Amino acid sequence: NIGGGLNLSGLTSAEGLTLPNSIGGSLSLYSLTSAEGLTLPNSIGGDLSLYSLTSAEGLTLPNSIGGSLDLTSLTSAEGLTLPSSVGGDLDLYRLTSAEGLTLPNNIGGYLYLKSLTYTENESLRQARPDLRII
Repeated sequence: NIGGGLNLSGLTSAEGLTLPNSIGGSLSLYSLTSAEGLTLPNSIGGDLSLYSLTSAEGLTLPNSIGGSLDLTSLTSAEGLTLPSSVGGDLDLYRLTSAEGLTLPNNIGGYLYLKSLTYTENESLRQARPDLRII
């Protein structure tokens, strides 16, 4: 277990990576492009940055993330199972379709969905008026 944060932002592959069961702060895996071989901690108290991840294939996220979840580079929700709770922002900026997307019960910050069509954004707003969608 790590009480603080862990910055592995330069890592491009999860091969051979063993992460602790719990991280009290944030975890940055900014440059990781594939979830192959990645086993994330069961608990992350801060932010989780998977900015460069382009596919959710093989990705298992913790049930709860205390801070923000950055999945900016994902273009499809195929295979994506989001945590039930994200304490901060949820960034799905490049997601081009909401098909197959099941949002967390709780998002404490903003939901970034800039690449969806106007119609899909409006449908989400109507279905989940509790969300702050940008």
